Amino acid sequence: MDVPLKGDLPGLYHPRVQHSAPWFELSMGALLQPTEGFVKKFMAKSSFKGNMAGLLFSLVGQHYYLTLRHSVKKTGLEPQIRQYAEKNLKAWSEKQAEGSIRAKIFKPFRPVLERWAKWLNKKAADAKK
Repeated sequence: MDVPLKGDLPGLYHPRVQHSAPWFELSMGALLQPTEGFVKKFMAKSSFKGNMAGLLFSLVGQHYYLTLRHSVKKTGLEPQIRQYAEKNLKAWSEKQAEGSIRAKIFKPFRPVLERWAKWLNKKAADAKK
């Protein structure tokens, strides 16, 4: 029985339960958006590889922290998983961009952009409080 969801989830992790192994689901409909207009479909297809890598790193992080790392408390799971996914996605994207013209142009600006992003995140967190 299919349960309708508000918004299609791109991936779900199912941890080990009793005698069944852990597994995850990937939704190509959420990643490729086949029912949307031309522009949204084009943008989804052009960013598919990066979105798929980010989703896989997130699901692998969930598996690692839920099944293999028992020292992490339930309240600390989300930041740990996010940090794991960001670290691995950054390494993956750097490997993908090796030798590209765009990477060569923007490499000197990366520290400035990262400081700016950190400042904006801090400002947004302060605004939430």
